[in-house]
Amino acid sequence: MSKGTVVKVDRVKPFIRTFPTGEYHSRMLIDVYNSGSEKIQVNHGLLKPGCHIPNAAHELYDELYIIFSGNAILNLDD
Repeated sequence: MSKGTVVKVDRVKPFIRTFPTGEYHSRMLIDVYNSGSEKIQVNHGLLKPGCHIPNAAHELYDELYIIFSGNAILNLDD
């Protein structure tokens, strides 16, 4: 894709990871491969209610979480 491409969430095939508490659906919307962005990545992640992802910390970059509906608990530093 060229720079400035609009990536629609429903057109990106998700990477699905299954945990004992549910599934995590991850879609990479913006990165160096699909839009030429070398300094930012935008990932659309979907967790079903009650799903817990163990050891999901990323220490090499900042992360921003936006909750569109419902409630969430985010544990930082353990």
